[in-house]
Amino acid sequence: MKYYELISEVKQLKLKSRGQKLLKKYDVITVSNVEKLIVPKGSTAKKGLVVKPIISNELNSRCQFDLVDMQEQPDGNYKFILVYQEHLTKFVLLRPLMHKRAEEVAYVLLDIFTTFGAPTILQSDNVQEFSSQGSVKRANQDVENILATWLQDNKTKKWSEGLKFVQFIKNRSLHHGIKCSQYEAMFGCSAKIGLKSSLLPISIINKLKTEEDLEAAITSMNTGDHSEFDEALIEENDEEKKIDNRINKITTVRTEFCERKVGETVKIKIPDVDRPHSDLRCILGVILSVHDDNYKIGTTEGKLDAMIDVIGLNNV
Repeated sequence: MKYYELISEVKQLKLKSRGQKLLKKYDVITVSNVEKLIVPKGSTAKKGLVVKPIISNELNSRCQFDLVDMQEQPDGNYKFILVYQEHLTKFVLLRPLMHKRAEEVAYVLLDIFTTFGAPTILQSDNVQEFSSQGSVKRANQDVENILATWLQDNKTKKWSEGLKFVQFIKNRSLHHGIKCSQYEAMFGCSAKIGLKSSLLPISIINKLKTEEDLEAAITSMNTGDHSEFDEALIEENDEEKKIDNRINKITTVRTEFCERKVGETVKIKIPDVDRPHSDLRCILGVILSVHDDNYKIGTTEGKLDAMIDVIGLNNV
């Protein structure tokens, strides 16, 4: 049926209130004295993009990488962060970049390939299927949050120096998808942090001065002389119980709604549109005054110009 014949048919059916199937598919409107055929809103089902989850069964069979734009907070000549993720283990590697040109990206990838091997499939964020998965995007958010905390704790703006530490922290953390840390999935064991990863109690470790002291402590533990170790473990367990009790008290207080008071420390969420990638998602402040359930907040950088309502505040 031709276009104008279809317009005529739809108009006649509307007058006769018949032909419901055709009327559900088409309607007629007049635009600048010209009749146009349109599809009524809601007449056709929206066809969403169905993405099959990417499943990897072998180590290094598929890897993904993305770039985090840090041009708003350059660290010397560095302006980007390359986030490289092995898909099976979710293990992440971070590298600073001066540019996002193909030559520099290829040079960094070559360094990774000559250390861990080249994957069968390498995906970048330009691939639609990869972008929709969101795996490396979630890794980006974790990296940004950890990096923001590291920069604040170390009172520095040199984020390129913090990437190695952020990488280690990220890979040591529990990944809920694989039910273990990325480090453990990649290497088959938990990440070691010197003597703190040993079975020696902290109080014994703090007394060690030389390698001979360490050998003596290990020998004592292996030969069955556990008296000193038992006392140290009891002290540590008691301290852990005290910490747990304090955490439970704090959690209980936080769950109860209470009116904010002058002098309280609170957190103020920073909108993403105003927050550079390496900045914290929240800042700490102190309530200076209260006016009609709105709060004047002071921070280490000075007073906030706008008043904050109770919804915008969180307990610390």
